[in-house]
Amino acid sequence: MTRDIIGGIVVLVVVILFVAAYLRAQKGRDRSSIILILAAGFLLRAFTGSDLFLHEWDERYHSLVAKHLVANPLTPTLYEDPLLPYDFKHWTANHVWLHKEPLALWSMAFSMSVFGFNEIALRLPSILFSTLGILITFLIGREFGGARIGLIAAFLHAVNGYLIELAAGRIPTDHVDTLFIALIGLGVLIAVKSGPGNPWRGAVLMGLVTGLAALTKSAVSLTLVILWASMIWNRSRCGCPAVAGRVMLAVAVAAVVYLPWHFYIGQAFPAEAAWERSYNVRHLTVALEGHDGGPLYHLWRIPRYFGELAYLSIGWFFLFRLRFRLSDRKQIALALWLVIPYGFFSLATTKMPGYVMIAAPAVFIMLALHFQHLKEVAGAARGWRRFGAMAIMTLLLALPVRFGLERVKPMWGPGWETEWSRLYRGIGRQFQGDRAVVYNVERPIELMFYSSVLAYERIPSAEEVALSESKGYRVAILDHGDIPLWIQNHPRIVQVQTTSDLR
Repeated sequence: MTRDIIGGIVVLVVVILFVAAYLRAQKGRDRSSIILILAAGFLLRAFTGSDLFLHEWDERYHSLVAKHLVANPLTPTLYEDPLLPYDFKHWTANHVWLHKEPLALWSMAFSMSVFGFNEIALRLPSILFSTLGILITFLIGREFGGARIGLIAAFLHAVNGYLIELAAGRIPTDHVDTLFIALIGLGVLIAVKSGPGNPWRGAVLMGLVTGLAALTKSAVSLTLVILWASMIWNRSRCGCPAVAGRVMLAVAVAAVVYLPWHFYIGQAFPAEAAWERSYNVRHLTVALEGHDGGPLYHLWRIPRYFGELAYLSIGWFFLFRLRFRLSDRKQIALALWLVIPYGFFSLATTKMPGYVMIAAPAVFIMLALHFQHLKEVAGAARGWRRFGAMAIMTLLLALPVRFGLERVKPMWGPGWETEWSRLYRGIGRQFQGDRAVVYNVERPIELMFYSSVLAYERIPSAEEVALSESKGYRVAILDHGDIPLWIQNHPRIVQVQTTSDLR
């Protein structure tokens, strides 16, 4: 059965699930409704994540490092046993790989240790984390406006094309950002549900989640502590010293979770750790790797990821709902959840769309609140006002659905597999159990994931061939029709034929 046919079946099943969720919600069956939304969201993510090949940025690197972590959980490596000289500052071709924090990579490694070294296994944690994010958005939305708000926000989360592709590994920075978004959402949920009873437990939980989030992506996770502090200050009705004490406890717990890894890599891999720390700081002042953009970069892209009317809903929230509810710390927390990431990353020089997606659930909730407001307006209005309100309501849901279909491409996307992934699996079988190095490989990272060989993009020199053999490697080269004559006549170099130019 072709992918287009299966994609059509998936779309049909998802539509049925969403319609059933709506009907259950109309009857007040909110629990069964969210279960149906979760099932639809999971199905969309599982289908999109079923590509039987690695995606270029950044999944192939994360996957290979995670594969190596299965055997050595405390030593993240890209080239596990580098044969040729390398620059440790180049994260796309180095040895010890500290370019990302380890938690998401550990989750991928655990999944592959259970289910094998394949694409579905490496993406399974992200598919589950992303589906969990839908549930978290529902629970947070319910705190802001009841179950209906939660269900609408969860629906928008479930169909969001960017988050679906992120979990499927299609776009940067895939599985790392997926886990990070889920943890930030979990932290916000803890913040909005924190009550005056046993406040120190809330501080410990907030610190734990903040530390895990930092161990996934970055110190931006401290956003959680700011949101939480703004809410407990209002709820506890206690003085600043008490609030400060809880915040300090949360930060201390986060440090206990986060810092041991950095102390360890600082001792074990001092040069690499120091370079990555400085490289991360440079994101603030330098447009690294061509990821540039002006201060409005992220704001201009809001319609692309949340629908063309998202500006209208966000503006309504800030100008009307928040304006008249400044005493409601939940509303302030929701505003901060959007403002802090967008403000911080708008000032940073390096720009990437995924940086601000930790605020995506906040946008979903604002859209849901606006939808509910328009529903009330439509119920009380007549004539053109009623028609206008209903038209906007329809578009608030329809435009994100259209965007989701454009990103998922259920019936017009790529095939299950590519020519190069089939070739690399074949090479893996051909050299299974051999200590081999393969040269002239257009996608060396992918080949090393699909096999046990060492792979390099270059055509080797005579000295490099001799070095490879002296270290016990069987030398092979992919034949794209560009092999020098001396290699063709070399008696010990294995020439692997390809059916086409894989460039």
